[in-house]
Amino acid sequence: MKYTKENESTLKVERAKMVPKPSDTEKEFTIYDYSFLLSQREAITAQRDEMIRLKQIELDEVNTFISEADKLGIKVAIKTNKEIV
Repeated sequence: MKYTKENESTLKVERAKMVPKPSDTEKEFTIYDYSFLLSQREAITAQRDEMIRLKQIELDEVNTFISEADKLGIKVAIKTNKEIV
């Protein structure tokens, strides 16, 4: 990829684009406004943080279940040829 400054607030990204024959490529350009990139980073970071928070709640719950199972002496079932004991 090639990155160039389009203007004071715009980034231009050049990528090779595959076309029907693998030996052929075209150039594809995408223009990004800098303020858009900053807002995207902020939004993505907030989404990531929320996902981590939710997964931590889920993990804490599973850890609580495991801890309670340990206290009760519950163990992993041993598989036999025909059934689970």
